[in-house]
Amino acid sequence: MTFFLDTHSIRPGEPFQEELWHRLVDTDIVVLLHTPGFLGSEWTREELAKASAMSIGILQLIWPGHTIDDMSSLCFPKYLKDSDFVAGNYTSANTSMTDDVISAITSDVEALRARSLAARQDNIIKEFMSAALAYGFSPVLQPEKFITLHKKSGEEVSVIPTVGVPHAFTYNQSEELVKKIRESKSTAVYIVYDHRNIREKWQAHLAWLDVYLPVKAVKVTDLDTLFNSF
Repeated sequence: MTFFLDTHSIRPGEPFQEELWHRLVDTDIVVLLHTPGFLGSEWTREELAKASAMSIGILQLIWPGHTIDDMSSLCFPKYLKDSDFVAGNYTSANTSMTDDVISAITSDVEALRARSLAARQDNIIKEFMSAALAYGFSPVLQPEKFITLHKKSGEEVSVIPTVGVPHAFTYNQSEELVKKIRESKSTAVYIVYDHRNIREKWQAHLAWLDVYLPVKAVKVTDLDTLFNSF
């Protein structure tokens, strides 16, 4: 698991907000530290709303003495106590949590992460299945979470619903699935992903990869074009 901090992870010269939304697409879970004044910032409220709209799981660590407001009501709340901090100190710049509470937070993060990823993948699956049925196809969701369907010619293709930004590791995972896919005699493999908030230069890179790789990337908003080609 890797971590992203906007003040450290975005390189100088990059368009900050554009890169932030791009990174958010590839984020499994957001850990929100609800400290005094956090939600008073326009930018932090916008980031919270964006993460919620993208169905990214948000774990809210609520500092002692604070309560949830309407803006953060959709987050998964974890109320912290004085005793969760070393020496009960939660107000200074050197504040640190105890090992026990950090371990508990880690478990909460992993549980919420798994649920969030499953929900986001299910959203893409539902969108694809609904569109395929509307075009008269009969998609079948396989146990490995890829979808098979037959073109009008009878040729079978496989579709892999992908969460986040497609990159080299995603394509490698797809290649590993090809072994299963080949058993169903599919002749083409597609990755379907949600391109919204992904930087244009990365989308251009994916289009370039499509020219050279057997696995093709398709935006979830371009399903009409895909089905018309079938």
